[in-house]
Amino acid sequence: MRFLAVLASLIFMACPPYSFAHNLCTPCDFDGDGSFTVADHETFLSSYGKKRGQPGYNEKVDFDRSGSVTTADFGIFIQFCF
Repeated sequence: MRFLAVLASLIFMACPPYSFAHNLCTPCDFDGDGSFTVADHETFLSSYGKKRGQPGYNEKVDFDRSGSVTTADFGIFIQFCF
């Protein structure tokens, strides 16, 4: 978990504010429109608690790639999206 936080910090430092590389410089832009909006927030919330293979699971919001969207992903979401 600490590794992911450090990696994300390095990515954010490397990305200029005008860069829109999906899931690299704007990791919370799940719909690819170039910014974090209410739609992206709703995407995360609708996937929370879901596991790979379940309807509603979205791998884009599974930040730690554990196969399920959990409190660990929520912590990353809060830290880097708000």
